[in-house]
Amino acid sequence: MIFSVSGLPRSGTAWCSTFFSLNPYCIGVHELATANKRWREELEELDVSFPFVADCTTYECMLPDMYEKRIWIHRDPDQCLKSSQFLFGDIELHFWDEYVRVAEQYKSSATLVVEFDELFTEQAMMEMWYHVFPKHMVFPKLKAMWLARMNVQRHKAAEVFTVENCQTIL
Repeated sequence: MIFSVSGLPRSGTAWCSTFFSLNPYCIGVHELATANKRWREELEELDVSFPFVADCTTYECMLPDMYEKRIWIHRDPDQCLKSSQFLFGDIELHFWDEYVRVAEQYKSSATLVVEFDELFTEQAMMEMWYHVFPKHMVFPKLKAMWLARMNVQRHKAAEVFTVENCQTIL
């Protein structure tokens, strides 16, 4: 089964591809449609090799509605824009506004919406896990919490890598 995880840029879709790959029967891919002109065929090939394929991308809202299960990671568009501009430079605001409009339409058809502020919590991860996997596929709580912890360290480096913390380590 191929399922999608989508959201605006900088909403956590790359992290979700790694999260779903915690299941040994699932492979998570990120931005496949932007990296491979044969992305549909590649998804089908992966679907033969793995019982579950997580197609995680910020462009899902631009793609055909081809998934039975669709998770939307909702993050405030202004936060996504600010984070994107920090990493990638100026973004054409007219394009951005149109993209957000189309994305909101896709969001309304999602089978599960997860708030970005909750994405790294045990509850949200467990909800996403059991939204796509059968109940007998046990949620790997410890691994998931460590994965979330590593992500928080990366995104809150100023809090993690303080002088005090570094002195304690050294």
